Amino acid sequence: MERPSGRLAHTVNSLADLHLSAESLDSILGHIGNLGVHALEGWDACATSLVEGDRVATFGATDDRVCPIDSYQYDSGQGPCVTALQGESQYFNGENFAPEWREFGEAAARAGIYSVVSFPLKLDDQVIGALNFYSTERDALRSGQREEGLLFASQAAVTLSNAREFFAKKQQVEQLQDGLGTRTIIGQATGLLMAHEGLTSEEAFQKLVNASQQANIKLRDIAQRYVTAWEEKARGPSAAS
Repeated sequence: MERPSGRLAHTVNSLADLHLSAESLDSILGHIGNLGVHALEGWDACATSLVEGDRVATFGATDDRVCPIDSYQYDSGQGPCVTALQGESQYFNGENFAPEWREFGEAAARAGIYSVVSFPLKLDDQVIGALNFYSTERDALRSGQREEGLLFASQAAVTLSNAREFFAKKQQVEQLQDGLGTRTIIGQATGLLMAHEGLTSEEAFQKLVNASQQANIKLRDIAQRYVTAWEEKARGPSAAS
């Protein structure tokens, strides 16, 4: 996607330049929300609705007032945020809205929110979430903002997809490193048991398993205890002084 020029150029380019390292998904979506509020005049808060398994959850809320409004929608299945997940932008202006949104409107009003506009986050025609803006004004949507919001949401969807892929790969690397570390320390403990107690590889490993079960401690931690104890013994009394 080409970077835009004009009104949204600075904000969308800032969104494209977000760094994913040392961030959580919630904080990244918080940055996206703050940029969106800065870009769209008249809107006071932003949050992102994401589907997680069989439930919908709110991430990156820039104002705590919007969280109970979102929760009401997720529980009732009614409102602009959940409807936008079906693929089309939705607008609640606080005055003229679908009858089935009446109770949602009452819940929003109790939180001091009178306008909500929601844009689907689409990537390759797949909806991966909804970007929601909230205002204390009635009928807060200005001329041209629906188009601006859709443009911003399209870039936000790319950033969100990149963030999810980044965190998924980061988790895979951490799991791989943890797995390698676990196998290494268990291998060391097994080797020490074989050398010092005359056990076979299978007997040494089974001894670690039995100790793990009896102490209700992870196998890796038991293995680490054996290795540490032998290292301290090898260093002798002078190491402790």
